[in-house]
Amino acid sequence: MLALVFAISLVASTASATVMKYADLEGLIEISDIIVEGSVAEQKVYFDEAQGRVVTDTTFKIERKFLGEVDSKVTIQQWQGTHKGITTQIPGDPNFDKGESVIVFLHRGPDGVVALSAMAQSKFSIFPTAQGKLVSRNFSDLSILLDDAALKKLVAPAKNEPSAGQIVKLPKETRSYESFVAELESLIAGIKGGTND
Repeated sequence: MLALVFAISLVASTASATVMKYADLEGLIEISDIIVEGSVAEQKVYFDEAQGRVVTDTTFKIERKFLGEVDSKVTIQQWQGTHKGITTQIPGDPNFDKGESVIVFLHRGPDGVVALSAMAQSKFSIFPTAQGKLVSRNFSDLSILLDDAALKKLVAPAKNEPSAGQIVKLPKETRSYESFVAELESLIAGIKGGTND
């Protein structure tokens, strides 16, 4: 059921955007087995012969672990990047910049490869302001398919009230770092039984 809720439902051929169902914090926690805060330490772009595509491995230096068994670093794999004139890109898969601070929601596949749990919905950028740190999630390369659960949580992004089954573009979600982390830790304790595994 979770796969149906959060998997990519289709790739829009005309708009070059990926359509996904909205993933709130509870949903992201349920489908993730690693949740960490960290900074981008390094990236490696290469052509993976076995997969037949360009792959980018991004390594995060972990500063805070919310969920999962990880060491001081974790590396994720994305099917994107440019290597020797060959480019692979999936709309809706976020980019990472060296040194960037983020909270990411990850899952480990049966082959041991770690990936984002729900593409761009899994990346929360952290940035300082004069009033304190903020956390922001960017939906710009995603189109969101609304269901009844999402409608109850989201404010209408346009003048007209959206309805279930409608595909919309959502604005960035931005909130204070402190309130985000407090809610995240509380939800993890409730959903995952208070463990850090």
